[in-house]
Parts: sequence; C-alpha cells; structure tokens
Amino acid sequence: MSRSEGGSRGHNIVDRLIKDGQAQRAREAEAALLAENQRKMRRNAKSKIYRRKFEICQARREYNVNENIVECHKCHDFSIWCCSHSKKKRTNPAYYHYRVLMVAGACSGNDGQSARAALGIVWGQDAQSQYSHAIALDSDLDRNTTSQRAEVWAATWGLQFFANIAEADWIIATSSSYVFEGITERLPVWKAKGSKMTSGKLPADIDLFLNLDKAINELESRLPCTIGFWYIPEMYNLASDLAREGAGLEADRSAPEKYHATLTRANLEVERPSLEKGTFLERLGYSPYNKGQVKSSSGKR
Repeated sequence: MSRSEGGSRGHNIVDRLIKDGQAQRAREAEAALLAENQRKMRRNAKSKIYRRKFEICQARREYNVNENIVECHKCHDFSIWCCSHSKKKRTNPAYYHYRVLMVAGACSGNDGQSARAALGIVWGQDAQSQYSHAIALDSDLDRNTTSQRAEVWAATWGLQFFANIAEADWIIATSSSYVFEGITERLPVWKAKGSKMTSGKLPADIDLFLNLDKAINELESRLPCTIGFWYIPEMYNLASDLAREGAGLEADRSAPEKYHATLTRANLEVERPSLEKGTFLERLGYSPYNKGQVKSSSGKR
C-alpha cells in the first residue's frame, strides 16, 4: 500500500507501532487503513449527489453526456445511465434512479429596455416533455434582466415539473457554470456570511439563488428525493434552443443529430399561462408569471 492511498497520518501511526515493537497492532492498523480506502473507492466509484453536485459513477466518466443520458422506452423521459441500473441489474425502468431535467435561460438585449428573456425546460423526447416560457421583465422589479438571471429562473421554474414525483432522485442539468457554481459552491459561503460576500457586499442575484435554495429545501423536506445539479456542455443541453428561440435569439444546432430528432417547434402556439392556485411555486410565494407561455399544439405540458 502506498502512502498516498492510506494518507500520511495513518501510515505514521503504523510506522510508530512497528518501531515500538508492536507488530500485531501495526498489522491491525494497516488492515483498518486498507478497509477504509476500499470503502472510499467504492463510494467514489458510484454515482452520487454530494453537496448538491451530481457526480457520475467512475465507469461512465469518460463518456459524453449524450452517451450517459438514456431515454425510457415507455415514457420517453430522460434518465442517467450508470452502473447502478445497468441492464443486468435493473428490474425497474432506469428513471427510478436518477431522472434528468435540462434547464436553460436566455435574454436578448441584456440590461436594456428592449430585453426579452425566456427559459427552456426539457425532460424527455416527447413534445409534452419540452417546455418554453417567457419571463416577465416586470417580475424582476428594480433589477435588470440578464441572461444569468434567466438561467437561475429556469432552474427554479423547472422544480415544479417534478414537485409530485418522488420515485427517483432528480438531476438538474445546466450548461450555465454561473448557476452550477452558484448553487453548489458560492451560496453555502454566502449564507454562512449572512448572504453577503467576504467584502460585505450583497452578491449579484442573491435573491434568485435564495429562492432556488428555498424551493429545493421545500421539495426535499416533503418528498423522499434528493436534488442534484450537473454541469453539461451547451451543445448537449436541449433546453438551450428553447430558451434562445423564446428570447428571439438564433438556436444553436451543433448538438448530435439524434438530440434534435423530435425537438421541433413548428406547431407551437402561445397562450397565457393559467396555473392552478396552490401550486408548488405559488406556495413558496414565488410566481414569475409572464406575458405568455409556449406549449405544444396538442395542449399537453
């Protein structure tokens, strides 16, 4: 066993026991170190959600995002493929482990009076599993709308789509490093400092990050699930095109062809949103109602 495997502190104890002539205790200590290292390796090898970060299992880390996301042959929703629900082991559909919801936000004319913002949410290949929503600029009140704020809006708005589904943990896949690092790394530090940065100033968009944090905590306290965040390249984020088109920007078609096989918006129509009272976000006092909502022509959401 190398010193890097067990840690220098543990090996120092073993060396001290050997020098003191306590060979038996040294062997026991080394065996304990080996067992602990094996436990750590097993933990690191599995897919997991740790401090809101999703880490895919070691065996799948060399694969591209489109190779790690699979489509259920029954409901056509997305889930993450990993060792823990391989073909040999699983008896339930793959989505009973980690379901995936891709989110994205976009804004044309950042900070300007002509700004137009929208979000996109995708959790499957069917049209009813792909959602676009315009963000009301007046919902930001005294704050200017930016693409970064639209990205945080998208993550929060997406939570309502699995607010009543508890059979699996959910992964929010985002191509925004701003959202990913903000919710997994920066927000815990800000909260420890009274929602302020080290300089004492309020962080940008702290209001939206606190709302996102509140929404996640509410869901996890009510449902037997854990919510994690996964950073993916934009070319694999199907929600990006929905958000960009909703904001009046040109869509990026650089993703693999199969990803756009059913991602068509030729028959989409716009109507005013009409969520029922008492929905998940309304209960939190968080309701970014807007000028319009995009849905499929079939009327399903």
